[in-house]
Amino acid sequence: CKVSGRTAAGATFFHPGDYIGLHTDVMPETNAGDKRRLTYVFHLAKDWQSVNGGDLVFASPTSIVAASYNTMTIFAVTKAAWHLVTPVWEQTPPDRKRLSIAGWWMSDDPDEASRLERRFHDDWKAAQHVTVINGTTGEKVLHETRSVQPSAIVL
Repeated sequence: CKVSGRTAAGATFFHPGDYIGLHTDVMPETNAGDKRRLTYVFHLAKDWQSVNGGDLVFASPTSIVAASYNTMTIFAVTKAAWHLVTPVWEQTPPDRKRLSIAGWWMSDDPDEASRLERRFHDDWKAAQHVTVINGTTGEKVLHETRSVQPSAIVL
């Protein structure tokens, strides 16, 4: 798909108890005609541990990407890419911060973007098309995708 070079971004600081519920990043086009095409999450949580929560979880199939320091997670914006961020543990030490910069590369071709959004569905297993990149080396990180039972995710 074509991206226009424009991006949208925001910084996040998840306090204990913070989370993001299940959603996709599909949104209507903006006034400029832009649509989200690729989601990126640049993890800045130094010394973060998975026991503190804040993992990125995909629901198709259920799999987890840890918020590893200095990595970027990239995935296509589709109707099948259901995901959430698990709650940050209430007892997280105050010196540990779940920080990230997240956003989207945009497309200025809303018709193409809409066609691609519709093309993907649950059978495509959106979580298998996630890329995690090491911020120091620029190499693709081979991470273990941990599968969990949906009942293990408590919101």
